[in-house]
Amino acid sequence: MKVWQHECLLLAVYIIAALLASTTKYCGPPKVYGPSWARVRATQYNNYVIFKNAGLHLATGENLYQIWPNEHWDQFKYSPTFAAAMWPIAKLPDFVGLCLWNVAGALALLYALRALPLSPQATFIAAWLVFKDQLTSLQNAQSNSLVAALMILTVVCWDRNRPLAAALALACSFYIKIFGIGVAILWIVFPQRTRSLLWLALAVGVLGLAPLALTSPQNLWQQYQNWFSMLHDEFPSSEGISVMGILHAWFGLSGHKTVTMLIGGLILLAPLVQVRRYSDLQFRLSLLASTLIWVVLFNHRAESATFVIATTGVAIWFVSRPITRLNLALAILTVVLSGFSSNELMPQWLQRHILEPYHLKALPSLLVWLKLQLELWFPALPAQQSSDTESAVTPTLLQRAA
Repeated sequence: MKVWQHECLLLAVYIIAALLASTTKYCGPPKVYGPSWARVRATQYNNYVIFKNAGLHLATGENLYQIWPNEHWDQFKYSPTFAAAMWPIAKLPDFVGLCLWNVAGALALLYALRALPLSPQATFIAAWLVFKDQLTSLQNAQSNSLVAALMILTVVCWDRNRPLAAALALACSFYIKIFGIGVAILWIVFPQRTRSLLWLALAVGVLGLAPLALTSPQNLWQQYQNWFSMLHDEFPSSEGISVMGILHAWFGLSGHKTVTMLIGGLILLAPLVQVRRYSDLQFRLSLLASTLIWVVLFNHRAESATFVIATTGVAIWFVSRPITRLNLALAILTVVLSGFSSNELMPQWLQRHILEPYHLKALPSLLVWLKLQLELWFPALPAQQSSDTESAVTPTLLQRAA
């Protein structure tokens, strides 16, 4: 066994990286955020402060979605349920809470990758491929690693005939970041569809009402109204590092976000008409990878820290298919451009004048996603999997009849 394939090493690297990211941000000096006319000084772990303070604001009945310039920069944009979930950790010292938050996100993603029907070797490759983007998310104290993990676990639990666990994972991902619900499109591929829908409705309802442990029904209703109003108001204001951003930067096309998202959604859903392939392991893994990439590429709020979700999709695609020169080149391009485009190792001039203005961080994921759509419609391999594919995936979990 090669050194990089030792499970203890991978686990240690993920935990140490999470702790180092937490420590460096906690010990760093205050940072100035915002434009010159609205500067705010806040901690380098600003996102964690937003999350934990949201729990405190919910408990005191204050509007979660107003601006709190004396506490942190930017606005809380998650659900009241997420705020309630952060309330217990808000009681801890910041350093302890930040470390727990980041370690939980790192381990959740690693656990989810291991739960997939992949061989140990494929799991290790996938985990190393996503490591840099995962570190970027942790350095920003973001929730994206956790969202990626919950989306994967939703599919794994459906596959293992555990609809209640799948419903809880899907509802949690939705209440953390709305686009986590995107993985629900894979519901139709698995058996027990009616039970899965009923459990999902129950999970969404119960978790949606969970904040009542901290606040009144009237205040919770108002918080949800404020949340949806905030999401509605911010939609026109950003294109993100996304397909919409690329279309604007490269071709001058703007103002077509809804149309672009609808076209992307139709392309994402179209392969589901191939009902006969629902029992095919390769097909299911490809659908999961496609969904993980799609929720970032067509997200008008996608930022650098969000790309751990897309890179996870790229990694699943890469390790579940035969390794070709083109696939290897796309995987390497993803690691370089997505993982290091905003890194100190990348020259500042290149970042400011090439990578950032043209949204090149999103380009490798887009190329993989387009290639993946072709593979979903025109499989490169015959129905019976080749020996190369069999060595990359374990044909035991996803081959049940739909």
